[in-house]
Amino acid sequence: MRELSDNELILLSRERGLKHLLARCTIIGDCWIFQGVVDDWGYGRYNYEGKYYRAHRLAYQFIKGEIEDGMHLHHIDICTSKLCINPDHLELLTPTEHGKLHTKNFGYRY
Repeated sequence: MRELSDNELILLSRERGLKHLLARCTIIGDCWIFQGVVDDWGYGRYNYEGKYYRAHRLAYQFIKGEIEDGMHLHHIDICTSKLCINPDHLELLTPTEHGKLHTKNFGYRY
């Protein structure tokens, strides 16, 4: 039996992590609503490999790949639940873009 490569181990870890994360969700329409711990800002928190992450950011990374330092994830207009972790309901924005969007749509800066 051959040993797994580093890339194969990373993919296997992500696959397992995603499976466990999704087990904590309820599917409502197209939304994957996280049912675990919620932080003070209303986002899901999930413990992965001994460290807590925001659940929507972790799901995005598991499925779509890494998030560059400093980038924000924004729930797009079809989904307004901070507990939704469906990566198709999230878009990557710079902090400036995110702030402008929230000022325009919600009257406050993010």
